[in-house]
Order: sequence, then structure tokens, then C-alpha cells
Amino acid sequence: MLDILFLCSIAPVALLLFFIYKKDSIKEPPKQLCKSYFLGVATIFPIMILELVVSIFISNDTTVVGSGFILFLSVLIGIGMIEELFKWVIVRFANYNNKHFDESFDAIVYATFVSLGFATIENLMYVFLSFLTNPIGSLITIVGRFVAAVPGHCFFGIIMGYYFARAKRAQVSNEKKKESLNLWLAFVIPTLLHTLYDYFLMSERITNLLLWVFLVIAFYTVGIIIVFKASKENKIFNTSIGDGSKFQF
Repeated sequence: MLDILFLCSIAPVALLLFFIYKKDSIKEPPKQLCKSYFLGVATIFPIMILELVVSIFISNDTTVVGSGFILFLSVLIGIGMIEELFKWVIVRFANYNNKHFDESFDAIVYATFVSLGFATIENLMYVFLSFLTNPIGSLITIVGRFVAAVPGHCFFGIIMGYYFARAKRAQVSNEKKKESLNLWLAFVIPTLLHTLYDYFLMSERITNLLLWVFLVIAFYTVGIIIVFKASKENKIFNTSIGDGSKFQF
């Protein structure tokens, strides 16, 4: 039974990694991909500690007065900011200036590999803990995380990669302000989207749950459009002339 749970936990991650990898016209070195993925895996430990610390100071109890704001604040600081910051740091310092980051689509590849590295361990923890506490109900957890949670992390990685690609273009063009803006957006936009995802899901209000469903559908739609468009328009950075003219993403 444990082996089935393990396969169910890693299956969505494997499928998404394969999808992103196949869309990359010029494959990244396996060593760099593994480095990105396993650094993402390693973030689970500091993230868990920080999320626990934040939860001590900010309650996410939806029964208290002003619970909507408190829950949003808790999710923003205690989940969205922490998780996306660690992913951002890895992409920024382990990939952004790496010699292999020489195409527009590379940003999406690296960001999603980091994001799905974290999602792998998170998914394993949720599925196994759910099975231990409620073996029958764990099926709902498996399905829910297969169709929403893991693809959600992949989507946040895609959005992060999109802005890292824009930042790289600005770097090649020697546009420092534009580069800084897009590096900032590579953290802020995924954080806000991640926060909205968790807030709508955790609020336990029918209207917010409907908004959550709409949000998940939007994530799928926008994510697929960005990946296919970015893959089709994938260009090599023309660093030799320093103007980024070959980078159209």
C-alpha cells in the first residue's frame, strides 16, 4: 500500500517535469536540472520551520472576529511569501547567472524544476499523513493534490520563470532598472497568486471556494498558454552584442 501511495504522490510531479522538459527545444544539462530540483527539495526543511514560527504569531482560526483579514495575512506571510521566496532565491543565485541559462525558455525550466522539487516532498507529506489519519479520506487528498496543488506549484514556477526571462532580457540589454523590476516581480506575482489560491481554499466559504475553482482553471489555462508560447518563441540570448535583440519572449 505504501508503494502505491508513493507512486500517487510523485506521479503528478513526474508528469509535469516531463511536460516542461519536453517543451524545451534545447535541453538543459541533467546536472543543472538535478541541482535545481534537489535544491527545491531541500527547501522543505527551512520552509516548515519558518511556517511554524509564523503560525505561532498569526492565527489562521476562521472563527475569530476579523478572520478574513487574519487568514489572508497568515497565508500571505506564513505560506505564500515564505515558499516563493525560497524558490526565488534558488533560481536567482543557482541559475540566473549560470552559463547554461542562455535561452528564454530556460527560466521556466529552472523555476518549475525548483518549484516541483519542493512540491514533491510537500505532496508526500500530505498524502502519507492523510492516509495515517484517515485511510479512506486520503483518496480525496490524493486526487485534490494531483489536479490542483501540484499543478499549482508548477504554475507558480512558470510565472516566476516568465519574469526571470524578462529580467534576463533586460540584463543582456543592459537595462538595469527593468532587470530589477522584473526580478522583483518574479517574487511578488507568484507570491500573490499563491496567497489567493490558499486563501480561497482555506476560507471555507462557498463563494470563495467557487472563486478557487475559477482560479485553478485560470492557472491551467494561463500556464499552458505561457509554456507553449514561450517554447515556440524560445530564443538564444545574443550576449555577444549585448543588446538582447535575439530574445523576443
